[in-house]
Amino acid sequence: MDHYLRENDIETLCYHGEMPTDLRSASYREFADSEGIPPVLIATDLAARGLDFNCDVSHVIMFDFPLNAIEFIHRSGRTARAGKSGTAISLLDKRDLVLAENIKTALRTGGSLESLSSSKEVPRRTSDVA
Repeated sequence: MDHYLRENDIETLCYHGEMPTDLRSASYREFADSEGIPPVLIATDLAARGLDFNCDVSHVIMFDFPLNAIEFIHRSGRTARAGKSGTAISLLDKRDLVLAENIKTALRTGGSLESLSSSKEVPRRTSDVA
């Protein structure tokens, strides 16, 4: 993702567990202290919890859909902090549909996300059953 965006003249920073701690800390500081439009932060789930930025994070785009609803909430929670608005976008594969639909229903109805299944099974349609 980082290489693709850079090749298309989009400024990026990386934040993941395979980076040496000092480089990861430098990326975090550069992103967190950005004024104006910050660079795109390419991150793994390592960034899903515990990071607080001075800059507004307007979008979170999940390239790999999380395995459970709690991780979805933590990833999405990087945006729209302190009363600000933000957008979380999830790219889905067929195997993500069960959990994604369950999350969507729970959010729409005010249901609990803690109890949602992390099943990655592709739902069978009635027409698929013999």
